[in-house]
Amino acid sequence: RLPRLRSELIQCLLEDKIASTVVSQKSSEIDFIIHPRLSYLLSFDLTATLEVLQCAFPEDGPLGLSKEQLNKSGAVGFSAEEEMGDTVDGLKLLQDLIDALIDILERIHLHGPDANKHNTDVDAWHSCMSNVDAGIIMEFIGQYVASSYAKIPRLVLSRILDYLGSDDRKARKSEAARRKESLLVKLLQGVPDSEWDPTHILELTLRAHFWQVHDKF
Repeated sequence: RLPRLRSELIQCLLEDKIASTVVSQKSSEIDFIIHPRLSYLLSFDLTATLEVLQCAFPEDGPLGLSKEQLNKSGAVGFSAEEEMGDTVDGLKLLQDLIDALIDILERIHLHGPDANKHNTDVDAWHSCMSNVDAGIIMEFIGQYVASSYAKIPRLVLSRILDYLGSDDRKARKSEAARRKESLLVKLLQGVPDSEWDPTHILELTLRAHFWQVHDKF
């Protein structure tokens, strides 16, 4: 029952990929809001939304993504085939969610803080998402990519690696820096070497003083 409920909720969240709205009352220009339901939830409370989504895709339990579940059976009321089906469905739902978040990230990059600084009319989507921290979304995506539960384009992976390895001298010893370094190590371990540039990553980690990553080379 839980997998079916999750499926219905995620599909509802991602159902409308694009919605249109008028940019402003001064003009008839139409702006297209990508993944409006998900975008508005992220803009309302980014952290809480991602925490709830993370609870929908745990590694273990009835909703678990763990590949070990594909080989398990004996659950009460479920055959092995049904259990496998729930896990595969969960992985597909997760990939759909990751793809939607990537769409949103691409739009954030296109509409950065300098993109509209000379515009008097800011489109509705950019206004809605102006306070969203793209880095937090990238960390969310990175966790599932590092665990091999989701796949992303190489360009998106490169952006995530650059973000995780970015040098912030004031925050080098902070919890956030340690979290980013840990995720960077997991990504480099979980993603094939052919998907990232070792020389570039080494330069990033040296600047950021990420010695855990540096030890991997």
